[in-house]
Amino acid sequence: MLSRVAETRNPISFDYAIEISGRDILWRHDVDTSTRAAIEIARIDAEMGVSATFFANLRSDTYNLQSAYGRQFLSELLGLGHHVGIHLDSEYYGHFETSEELETCLSLEATTFQNLIGVRPTSFSFHNPSPREITFDADKYADMVNCYSKHLQSTCLYVSDSNGFWRSSPVSELLEKHPESPIHALTHPEWWAVKTLQPRERMAMAIFEEAFEQLHRYDESMKVRGRTNKSEFVSENNRLSRWLHSIETFNRIYGEEFQKR
Repeated sequence: MLSRVAETRNPISFDYAIEISGRDILWRHDVDTSTRAAIEIARIDAEMGVSATFFANLRSDTYNLQSAYGRQFLSELLGLGHHVGIHLDSEYYGHFETSEELETCLSLEATTFQNLIGVRPTSFSFHNPSPREITFDADKYADMVNCYSKHLQSTCLYVSDSNGFWRSSPVSELLEKHPESPIHALTHPEWWAVKTLQPRERMAMAIFEEAFEQLHRYDESMKVRGRTNKSEFVSENNRLSRWLHSIETFNRIYGEEFQKR
């Protein structure tokens, strides 16, 4: 799929979304859960020569963009030639009743991003938009391109893998059937696991892997500082072994409860 995008399409940033036409494609990734999965996708995109826009959530339940690791994540995205946008979690703000309220929150988050990485985002997407959020369909708010604008909805063929399933047609099918039509393609990194799993299991693994990355950073911090890091596991230098130990612990502690839900 990605090789076909690279060969037949012109990936553009949302800066040029209003003028989108022909073989242009907006290659978008909303980072809902896992920065680990996102950076893997970002590296693959870059390797294939496809520039993407990653929309990151300052209010995420599973990752922290304002940590040292979060800033490193954003900086690596930019270093790979990608763009960073705001994935706005309206639930955090209690949803929006007016465009003025929306623009106030967008400006606040844009300033935070600029302070983190020295770049002010020029586009935004809503995280889990409600029917009310979808009514905000102007081209721009707070001088940032709106992914859900009426213009983009009427101009582009839109495809999304929300909830782990393609809505309408897969990207590959759109590329084949509509070679001269602009496309707005949204994917979420956590759904693209190497191992084929059902969506809920993929989500569970994405959350657990993000947590494991935090545990790994904790271990490294303890090691650098020369502090005792007690564990019931046998000390292993092999990262795969540590991963398997962690999986065993996850299953032992949460497995039965996880299966019941």
